[in-house]
Amino acid sequence: MSHNSKHSVLLTSSLIMLFVGSLFLIGCGEMEETVQEESTSTSIQQQPQQTAKQQQPPAVSSKPEAKNEDEEILARFIGPKEERAVEQIEQPSSTQIAQYEKQLQDLQAENSTLKQKLMRIEQENRNLTLRLSDTESKLALEAERANRAEAAAKSSAVVSATDATATPALSSVKAKESDKVLTTYEDALRAFNNRRYNTALKSFQALLDGGVSEDMKDNCIYWIGESNYALQNYSAAIQSFKEVLTIPRSEKKADAQFMIAQCYDRLGQIEKAKEAYELVVKNYPLSRNVKRAKARLAQL
Repeated sequence: MSHNSKHSVLLTSSLIMLFVGSLFLIGCGEMEETVQEESTSTSIQQQPQQTAKQQQPPAVSSKPEAKNEDEEILARFIGPKEERAVEQIEQPSSTQIAQYEKQLQDLQAENSTLKQKLMRIEQENRNLTLRLSDTESKLALEAERANRAEAAAKSSAVVSATDATATPALSSVKAKESDKVLTTYEDALRAFNNRRYNTALKSFQALLDGGVSEDMKDNCIYWIGESNYALQNYSAAIQSFKEVLTIPRSEKKADAQFMIAQCYDRLGQIEKAKEAYELVVKNYPLSRNVKRAKARLAQL
């Protein structure tokens, strides 16, 4: 081989080696750029995640025991949670409160009106009872007057001739005394019916002190009790009515027993009032006051 040929071969080999080397370098550069790009993208993706993690607040460890203790402390001051919720729900508005107050006022006014009506009815019933008692008393007086006249007539029929001059005078005196007693009794009843209770009380007491007959004694004692009752002297009235109950043949016992119950009722002694009303029903079943006694027992 000639010298020129060798030189050509060497030149060609060098060029080939240079070309191969440049290709190798170019490949390495591309690989390095790819690696850098991948690392860069990876770092960019991780950076938001790290930032998000940094922005999140640290997790608070919730311990059930601590939470229960807090609830207990809070409940001591403002009540359990359920009760607080109910209170918040059930609190009425100012309009509802005003409506409730208006309804309460209306009910109070209605109750007051009903009480007044009841008092008027009781007073009317009371007046009717008094009128009936007055009528009965007048009948008793007329009967007493008739009995006295009959007794006087019998007494004068058996008088001897020797006493004929004295006896008519004596009978006349007794008749006058009897008429005076009856007049005083009628005046006392009239004073009571006209609501002059103090005058009636004194008149009936004067009759008792003057020695009224046994037939009129229980009536005087009874009306003394009625007068004290009208004057709201309930304790004194009870004593008079109880005294009527001790008189054997008194026709005022049923009325006296009912008035004893009324006195205890007014005094607020409910148990004694109940017992007295029950005695009216039990001991005097035919009395006109039985119905009233039963009605009052139903209310007590």
